[in-house]
Amino acid sequence: MGNSCPTPSGSRQDWRTHGYVPSTSRTECLIRDGARDREGGGIDSGNSRVPPIDGRLPECVSNLIVQSMKDKGRLNPLVISRLDHDRFRITEADVSECSIDTVSLSVLLSHPLRKLSLYRSKDEDHGDARKLLAFALSETSQARHTLKSLNIGGSMSTVVAVTEIMETLKAFPLLESLLVPENNSLYHYSLNGFISALPNLRHLDVSKCEQLTDISCLRRVPQLEVLLMHGIRLDMDGEAIVDTLKRLTRLRVVDLSDRRSDYHSDSTDERPRVDMALVVWTALRSMEEGQVLWPQLRSLDLAGNSLIGLSTEESTTMVATLIGRHVHLENLSVLDTPVDRVDFSRYLEGGVRLANASTRETCLHALSLYWRPEREAFTAHALQAVYYLLQSNYEGFSCWERNECARLLELSMRFHKKEVAIQMAATACLYHLCKLKRIRKLEARHIRACIDRCLDAAQAYPTTTQLQKNVWLTICNDHLLQSCPIDFHRTCSVALESMIINRDSSVARMTIAIVSIVAPKFTASESLLLNDPRYIGFLVDTMKQHLNELATTRDNASHFALKFTLSALWNLTDECAMTCRQIVEQGGVEIAFRALEECAENQNIRTKVLGLLNNIAEVEDLQCNLLKTEYIRALESLLLTKCESGSTDESQEGGDRPSSSRIDVPYFAAGILANLVTSSSWKMMSGLPCKIEINRAMVEAVTSWPRLTYAMVAYRSFCPFLNLLSRSDCPGAQLWAVWAVEHVCIGGAIEADGDYLRRLRSDGGISQLKDIMSSSSTSSNHVKLIASRILQFA
Repeated sequence: MGNSCPTPSGSRQDWRTHGYVPSTSRTECLIRDGARDREGGGIDSGNSRVPPIDGRLPECVSNLIVQSMKDKGRLNPLVISRLDHDRFRITEADVSECSIDTVSLSVLLSHPLRKLSLYRSKDEDHGDARKLLAFALSETSQARHTLKSLNIGGSMSTVVAVTEIMETLKAFPLLESLLVPENNSLYHYSLNGFISALPNLRHLDVSKCEQLTDISCLRRVPQLEVLLMHGIRLDMDGEAIVDTLKRLTRLRVVDLSDRRSDYHSDSTDERPRVDMALVVWTALRSMEEGQVLWPQLRSLDLAGNSLIGLSTEESTTMVATLIGRHVHLENLSVLDTPVDRVDFSRYLEGGVRLANASTRETCLHALSLYWRPEREAFTAHALQAVYYLLQSNYEGFSCWERNECARLLELSMRFHKKEVAIQMAATACLYHLCKLKRIRKLEARHIRACIDRCLDAAQAYPTTTQLQKNVWLTICNDHLLQSCPIDFHRTCSVALESMIINRDSSVARMTIAIVSIVAPKFTASESLLLNDPRYIGFLVDTMKQHLNELATTRDNASHFALKFTLSALWNLTDECAMTCRQIVEQGGVEIAFRALEECAENQNIRTKVLGLLNNIAEVEDLQCNLLKTEYIRALESLLLTKCESGSTDESQEGGDRPSSSRIDVPYFAAGILANLVTSSSWKMMSGLPCKIEINRAMVEAVTSWPRLTYAMVAYRSFCPFLNLLSRSDCPGAQLWAVWAVEHVCIGGAIEADGDYLRRLRSDGGISQLKDIMSSSSTSSNHVKLIASRILQFA
């Protein structure tokens, strides 16, 4: 954490934080994104210098740079050491659970820090926060005169460390907020020492300090305003506890939460926990009407208390009394208690916000309190409650509630990456929040953040099948994959890894479908980054497996799986010679021609097979693998193929187009032949059909095709055609190429807003078309006619 005492008007969101988290106003989000993208990336890159900065960055930007790098897992000693005070002004630094050394910490202490969190920080040289602070602190450290909040939780393992750090704390005279949670060496006499060393103490966190059995020394700090005691085991009777707490009359934030499962331990070594909620209730009942323990109380956390001996009615009365008597109360948590499901709406007057699992508002409020890393049991409980609400009553969520839910789910996943149960629950919630058209109701920034966390989970738990299903069910959404600004390349990469590591058939189907949809969005160089023999081998094996299944049964699942597998291979091989080569080496060509034969009645599957073979045919040194008589005859037989009018191929894409006008199969068959008849390998192969006859058949086919007003396929560039435009010696290949260019420019221009025409110019296609028109070559009149139409359109 790093918080000093919350202000009276701002205690709702940050009153139990271990790590500082900036507010999420739109302005700060924009600054944060800019700070991360423009500065953070340069600071943590391989070079050793900070990017040029004119003057010193203001503290709001400096703090956001540090926090953004922390959130991205990029904060380390080298990065921190570059944040010198000549260029930055850092006042809040959260290095919790990060690696840090004395050099980097001394750099931070050179800034006018107000808040510093070393929660669970790791230092290989000195081991704990006591030595780290002692070695890093110097007389010139600005933080000595500015630090108000320090978190050293989970970083001291011995009594000596706790004792010795008291001397170091005296170097910070303004320190008023001390957080020492999860320190098993903190005893009551150590706490007494801290109190003596910090005369201005107003905020104290001793949560999960299991050796702390006595808090009577807190009577010496009547000025205390925030007291967090989650999960401690007191060895005091109720009256002594009440006597201590009653003296802390300025308390505004009190955390007495616990875990119900810890109350009845089977181990004889563990002491039974005091039910702190019962202690408070007993004290309150003994007071006269209108009297309270803490007049200024704003936040009270009783989550996880068992309320042993109280009926549900008595527990309800207790909550109603707490709300009624504390006029300044803003937050009350009774999550995971016997009144977890009780609706207290009628008692919530004056702005009191309750956290339990009874309504949408109380569930979301609970999640807003417990997404932080130190309350994982309550995070899981709140997620479970949200899941049931989304599953049973999604329509009841308002627009704001849906987006707030997405934001909180992302935070829960980000700060609990090592908790598989939380990742499982959160991804299940995301599925119900995003499925089908529901995702359209979420803001783009929340969608991207949630998908990033889903991908984190998929990478962290590749063999946890149910989690993988949750993730890919959420991501396998048409609107998400077509229109949302997510990281498509990372999505594809993670999907491919999950595909080969988690061998569950449903996971494989979903990941392959996702790859088939997002791969066309990449440039050729980006596709090359996905060029892993494991991926291609798996996809080729999957193609063969589904063909075998279709040979024995007409199973729709195998049909769709084969279709998506072919789409994935087609898109991954587009203008990517290395991937094409791997498919050839894996025996993919033979399997593809087998699919052409066995799926003769399915135009959609045959189109995808031919598209894949087309990509292979474009690679010059692989063309010999297609130059076989049986392959060429099979392709030739497809040139005049037409889809019968009225065909009802359910898998056919573009169902709104008349089936009689679809020429996908002959178009791609001609494309493969065009590359083969112009191949230098043709003349070296014996027994092949006559090239003149193949060209004549191609001319006959192309001249019979109608001019289409839609694009059959998207192209990254015109390179597949330009090499063929000058081949007047192969009239069929040249005619196919110029027809394809016209089709892509005119049909594609309508669907891609003219982008193809710009690409044709940049690829040099216009000049080649002009050459065809102006030269006295043997190009046919058909070729020149189409070339002139393209030039007029351009």
